[in-house]
Parts: sequence; structure tokens; C-alpha cells
Amino acid sequence: MRRIYLDYAATTPVVQEAIDAMASFWAERFGNAGSVHSFGQEAQRAIDAARMRIAESFGARREEILFTASATEANNLAIRGVVDAWRGGKARAMPHLVTSVLEHESVLETCRDLERRGKASVSYIGVTPEGIIRLEELERALREETALVSVQYANNEIGTIQPILEIAQIIRDFREKSEMNNEQLFEPEGSSEPERLTPPPSVSHSPYPLFHTDASQAVQFLAIEVEGLGVDFLTVSSHKIYGPKGIGALYVRHKIENSSLISPFSFLSPLITGGGQEYGLRSGTEHVPLIAGFAKAIEYIWRKKGAEGDRIASLRDRLYSAIVGFAPDAALNGSRDARLPNNLNIYFPNHRADELVLRLDRKGVAVSAGSACRAKSTEPSYVLHALGLGDNRAIASIRISLGRPTTEREVEGAIKIFRAVLQ
Repeated sequence: MRRIYLDYAATTPVVQEAIDAMASFWAERFGNAGSVHSFGQEAQRAIDAARMRIAESFGARREEILFTASATEANNLAIRGVVDAWRGGKARAMPHLVTSVLEHESVLETCRDLERRGKASVSYIGVTPEGIIRLEELERALREETALVSVQYANNEIGTIQPILEIAQIIRDFREKSEMNNEQLFEPEGSSEPERLTPPPSVSHSPYPLFHTDASQAVQFLAIEVEGLGVDFLTVSSHKIYGPKGIGALYVRHKIENSSLISPFSFLSPLITGGGQEYGLRSGTEHVPLIAGFAKAIEYIWRKKGAEGDRIASLRDRLYSAIVGFAPDAALNGSRDARLPNNLNIYFPNHRADELVLRLDRKGVAVSAGSACRAKSTEPSYVLHALGLGDNRAIASIRISLGRPTTEREVEGAIKIFRAVLQ
């Protein structure tokens, strides 16, 4: 039986050029990038080249790309790092975070943990029935002590695309209208006189709120030019874009004011300390093979990016049209238009999602009941609940996600299998 994989939102196969790029670094060019001899220099050159390639793809500077072990770590670094930097500045006010109810667990659970520990307060912004963040609610949530807004670019479960440009503009407008500057929020220990500790003296206006987006699902289909997006932090995952598992990246914007480069240390504290790798923001010996493979994966998805998105969207629409043709009660969850081209999240009345996934798998089609991070959970999807959908719909919905390897033949084969299982 030829199996059909339709769970590319969970993970992707590693493309051959990424495998080839990694090969020599396992045994032949195995140097530690921290070493000064030729073996170490060779490893460092490979890291520098990979960092530059990824930075160029995002319209960023090389030093703005930090390698992490995963998107989860990158999200934690952005959120916890901003909170720690704010608190390290001896802020009078507790830092406030703003996020949405749809975020990946690595964002939501991090925010909840900071709440439980009394390190931050958090506002969770609601979404429309189509899964789009309520912008007016976001505007109302912002306040002077808001340190960070974290909203994903596209949802990993229902594929809805958030209006990142509009969110960035709301944040910029809030910064400009803010009447309270950072002198009123920060004071040194042992002094009643306020002192500007964060941001540095060269910053003429408040940098807060900072803006973070998790673009792990979006990067291979949507525009990722960081200056145009207006983000301060952006998360990317290698294994979502045909690269190896175990490597991710966080874009950290280096602010420029009055022609002076302002260190991100002013706004971000490291979670992992040690030898000072990754510009001191993420210590630990660099994983050269995975970094090299990650850069090749970026090159791969940038080739024919728009054309591949259109092709995949056409296959997705063909699949959905066929399914609702023989299962007319099926319904799409999330926006039909503001949606990633590879994503379908479909409600099948009278079919439990976990059972349907297993039945399809036995027939040769791999799909999921939601996020891979929650695949073994027995609880209904919190993402679907956030759309206002009840338990009955949440436990009867599955995610189908296509990828670059998906062919017309596979889609036609999947249609036959869905028909056999549903009828």
C-alpha cells in the first residue's frame, strides 16, 4: 500500500540538499565553532554563511538571527527574555503581556507560567468565529506597562492568517500616543529618584510594547520581510520547512536610533547562560550540521515560493470540494479566505476525530486531529473552542495539511479513501 502523507503542518521530510549540506559536518568537518584552530574556523564559517543566508531571506542583518534548538525555545526566549529584561530594569510596574487565545502552547503555557509565578500579568485577546484576532480588543488591552505583544502569523491548527501589518500599526500608534515615558516606569534600587535604565539613553521614545510573532507555519507561504512586517521578534522552525528537527531561529531586531545601533540586550535577557554563544543570548555549543541543513531548507522553500503556494492551494481546494460532495454535512473550521494555502480543518458530524484519524491511517492516509503537540491529548481542541465551537464539533474535526511533495495523484487517492471511510 502506497501511503499518503497529509500532515505537513506537523512536520516535513528533510529535502535532499539539506541532507547533503549536513553530511560532512557529522564526521569530516566536525570542529567546534568556538575553537581557534582550522577545524573550529571551518565550523564558524559554516555558521556565518547559514546565518547570512537566513538573514537575507528575511531582509534582516546577520547579527539579528539567533539559532535555538526549536521554535518552542525561540518563543520562550522572546517572551521570558523580554519579561526578565523588564524586571531586570527594576521596573515599578509588573510587565504586562498581550497574546491571543489561539496561540501555540509554547506561547500560551509560557504566559500562563509567568502569571502563576507572579512575574507578569497577561491579557488573552479573543478571536472572531473565523479565527481572526479582534483588533479593537487588542487596542483596549494595551497599557503603559505592556512589555510585549505576541500574536502568531498563522495558526498551526486551523491555518488562519492574522493581520500582522494592522497589529504592528496599532502597536506603533500606541507607542507614539503614549504620554508616559520609561523614566516613570523604572527606578534603581535604593533610590526614590527615577532613572532611565531601559531603554538606553539614545532611544528618544518608548520601545514598548515590543512585538513578537511565531511564523513557524507561515514562513514558507507568506511574506517574511521583517521590516515590512514591523515585528521586533520572529520565530521560525526548521522542521516545518523541510529542514532537520532540533533547530529553530529567533529574529531579534536591533533598533537603530540616530544612526546608532542599540543592543537587543536592552530589551531581551538570555534564558541559557554559559559560554556566550549566539551573541550572548543563547549559550551552548552550536549544532553546525543542523544549522547548515536549516539554511538549505530556507533556500528550498524560497524557490518557486508563490507558484508552489498556488499549486498547493489548488490541490487543497480540489480535495475539499470532493469531500463536501460526498459528505455534504462536513464544514470548514476557520476562515475560508485568510487561510494558509495548505490547510484544511474540517468538521465531520457523527465521526470522532481520533477514530477517524485511525481509520484513515489504516487505509493509507495520514492526517491529524489537531496540533501534533496535543495529538495524544483527550481534551477537545482549545483552538476550536476559541472560535465559539462546542465540544461536539471540536471532537469531530480533523486537520489536513498538504506540502510540496503532495501530488495530484495523491490527492485523487486520498479522495477515494475519504469516500470509502465516510460513506
